[in-house]
Formats: sequence, structure tokens, C-alpha cells
Amino acid sequence: MTVYVDNSNEDVLDDIRAGLKALVQALPDGVEVGLASLSDEITWVTEHTADKATLGVAIDAIEEKDDDTYFLDAIIAEAGTIAADTRREYFPVVVMVTTDGDDTSDGEQAAFAAALGQLQTNGATLHTRLLLTEEGNGAQSMQALVGSAGGQQMQGSSETVPGSPGFTAALTTLGQDIARKHGLVSQQYRVAYRPPSDVSAQPAISVGSSREGLNVMPTLDGNVP
Repeated sequence: MTVYVDNSNEDVLDDIRAGLKALVQALPDGVEVGLASLSDEITWVTEHTADKATLGVAIDAIEEKDDDTYFLDAIIAEAGTIAADTRREYFPVVVMVTTDGDDTSDGEQAAFAAALGQLQTNGATLHTRLLLTEEGNGAQSMQALVGSAGGQQMQGSSETVPGSPGFTAALTTLGQDIARKHGLVSQQYRVAYRPPSDVSAQPAISVGSSREGLNVMPTLDGNVP
């Protein structure tokens, strides 16, 4: 999982830090999390690690930068990084923790569309949690619009939180949802089916189990909702 953090607004940065810590604590042990900040330039705060203590120190170390953010550029860059990891044996999760401040990304719509295509091809999920600020651009901010579109296409989610008091709760809930999905995708069976030579033009294939009380959730690639 890679988390990108908007560190452009000093007034709400402590609330964002609290939300990030809640997100990390809600994750099951063993999930590797990388952390990068978005303001001034995209900067890695810590490489991917499953050590929650290390992540807590990294979250506290996020510095406020009084500058615009690079929300769109981060999504484009992350899509390229995931696509380049050809030995990947996991479903990538990208979390954008942002405000509605100004974004000055260089990437254009075509680059973003291509990035969404890369993310989708590689089974990634995109989540955006946006904290509204007094001086921000609100629901019409680029982050809100892009986050909503990306969440819908990437089996993810997008949520706009009107104030700081609810931000920790929103990120806690997100962490719990990611933990739920992790529990499902980490305990799967791959079923291989070889059709007979005289298969019909429109074969009907179903997957089931005779075990009592077991709910089967078949998918084409193992990437459950």
C-alpha cells in the first residue's frame, strides 16, 4: 500500500497525522505501507515497511510545506511504478490523503487517463480521503473530481470530509475496509478449468462449494471488491 499525503496546510496537518496513525493501526500486521508527501514536490517520507512503529515515526516527521500539491502527478507516477514491478504478487492499494488546496500538477488529462488504465490493468485500488478547508476549493477541487473518478474506476472509494473532527474516523473506517479485503485476497484458491474440445459456443461455467456455511466469492483475477 502506498499513501500520498497533502502536507500543504499547517492548520490541518496535525489532524491529517492523527488520521494516518489511525489508518495504520487499523491495518493487519504484515501489510507493507510506503509514505510520501505531496506539497512542494513528491517526497518519500519512508519506503514500504510493515513496521507500524517506524510508520508512526515517519508520520510525525511529515513537514508542512507552504506550497501547492502534486496530487495528479502522484497518481500518474504511482501507476508507472506499479506497472514496472513485473514480479509483483500482490494487489496494489493507493491511498490519497489530501485537502482541497491548489494543485499544480504538470500531468494532463490524457496522462491521467493512461494512468488509470495502467492501474486497472495491474489490479490496483485507488482510495481518496479529502479534508475540506476554509480557504480551499471544496467539492470542485481537482482532488475531489479526480479522486471520485479514480475511485469508481479502480474498485476503490472517494470521500469528502467536511471538517477535522471526522477525519480520523474516516481514515479508521478506510483502514478497516482495506483490512477486510486483505483478509479475503490473502486466503484464496485458484481454480483452473480446461474446457473440453467440443465445448459449446456459449459455455456456462459456475464455481461452488459443498462445505456448509461457506460463502464462495468467485472472481476472474482474485481481486475482490
